[in-house]
Amino acid sequence: MRLYKLLSLAILVVALSFKAQSDDVVYHTSTGTGPDKWVSVWYLENQVLHPGAVKVLPKEEIGSVPLDKQIDEQGAKFQRTGSSTTFSAILDYYPPANSTSLALGKIVHEIEIDAWSGDVSFEARVVEQDFRNMQLRYGRDVVSKDCYLIFFDNVAEHLQQNTLAKMDSPDDLIPNKSCLNSETIAQAPVKLNSKVPTLPLEEVLKLSSSKNKPLFLDTRETWEFNEGHIPGAINMKLREINEQSASTLLSEHTVVAYCVKDFRGYEAAKKLRKLGVNAVIMTPHGMRGWIAADLPVAGSRGTAEDLAMSELERIAKESSRVVVQ
Repeated sequence: MRLYKLLSLAILVVALSFKAQSDDVVYHTSTGTGPDKWVSVWYLENQVLHPGAVKVLPKEEIGSVPLDKQIDEQGAKFQRTGSSTTFSAILDYYPPANSTSLALGKIVHEIEIDAWSGDVSFEARVVEQDFRNMQLRYGRDVVSKDCYLIFFDNVAEHLQQNTLAKMDSPDDLIPNKSCLNSETIAQAPVKLNSKVPTLPLEEVLKLSSSKNKPLFLDTRETWEFNEGHIPGAINMKLREINEQSASTLLSEHTVVAYCVKDFRGYEAAKKLRKLGVNAVIMTPHGMRGWIAADLPVAGSRGTAEDLAMSELERIAKESSRVVVQ
C-alpha cells in the first residue's frame, strides 16, 4: 500500500511538472493565410498546450526568434516539407488524444500537399471552400487569429458529430464577424496596391496568346516542381522572394504565382506586389485546378518541356479566338 501511494505521488508530481512546463511553452509564427498554419495554431492552443501558446509576428520579425521556438517557418522545429504538413509534424510531437485531430490532419494534407490527387474527399472540399469563403468575406489580410481558431473549432465539432458532409449551409463553418473584434489580428491590412487580383483560367490562357504573355511562378518545393509544373514556369519558393529576386520580375507584364491550391501562391503574389511586381493568382486554384482542367503539364509526371509548351501555346491560341458573349 505504501509503495502504491509513493508511486501515485510520483506520477502526480510528473504530471504537474509536465503541465507547468507546457504552460510555459510559447511558439512563434509569421503572418500567413494558409490552413496548415492556422490548424497548427489551433491545435497547439486549444488541444495540447494553452491559449496564447503561439504568438503571431510580422514576417520581418520572425527571424529574431530561435528556430526551436518557431512553427511553420523554414528551418523551424515544426515545418512543412514537400510531402507533409506543419500540422503533421506537430501531431507527431504532441500525439492527439482523439481521432478528430487525426482526421483534421488528413483533410489539411489533402488541401495543401498533393497536386495530383483526383480523389479529394468531400470533407476536404467543404473545409477548403469555407476557409476561402471566410477570407473572401472578411478580407484575406484582416481575418483575426480568433476567427481562424473558431473556424477550426467548428470543423472539429462537425468531425466529432460526423456531420461535416451533411451541413445545411455551405458556410456553416464560418464564424460570425464578432471574431474580427479580436485585438490579435492575423495580418496587418495591406495597401491597396498590394491587393492580389484573381484571374479566371480562361483569361490567363487568352493572355498567354498575346504579346504580353504571363510568367508562371511555381512557389512549391523543387521536387514538386520537377514532378510537374505549368510549361515555361520558373521555380521560386515563397522564402526566396526578396528585393533582389523580385527585381528579376519587374519587367514582366503579369506574373501568375501558384502552388497546389494557391494558399502559398497568394502569399507569394502579395509579397511580390509589395515589391513592385504585377503578380496575380488564378482560379480554379493552383496546380490542382490546372490539372483538373486537363491542361498540359511539364515534368516527370507530365511530358517534355518543349512538347508541353507547344500544347499550351495551341490551347492559348484557341482560347483567344473564343468570343465572350
